[in-house]
Amino acid sequence: MSAPRRPPVVVTRRFERALEAILDHYDSLRHLHPDAGSRALGLIDRVEVELPQLLAAHPDLGRPAQLSLMQDESERHWLKRLAR
Repeated sequence: MSAPRRPPVVVTRRFERALEAILDHYDSLRHLHPDAGSRALGLIDRVEVELPQLLAAHPDLGRPAQLSLMQDESERHWLKRLAR
C-alpha cells in the first residue's frame, strides 16, 4: 500500500512580499537597536522551515480555493474535481 500523495505547498507572492516587508521594517530599525527584529527573524525562519511541513501534513487547512466571489455550482464542481 502506497502512502497518500502530499500536495505541494505553494506560497503566494503576496505572502512573500509580507515577509520581505517585515524584514525591511526591522532592518530600518537596526541603527536604533542592534537586536531589532531578532525575534521576527526567528519566526520567519520557523515559517520557512516548519510551515510547509505543517501545511503538507494537513492539506485541508486554510480557506478553500475560490475562482470568484460569486461562485456558482459549476465552479464548485470544477474545483472539487481539481482538488483530487
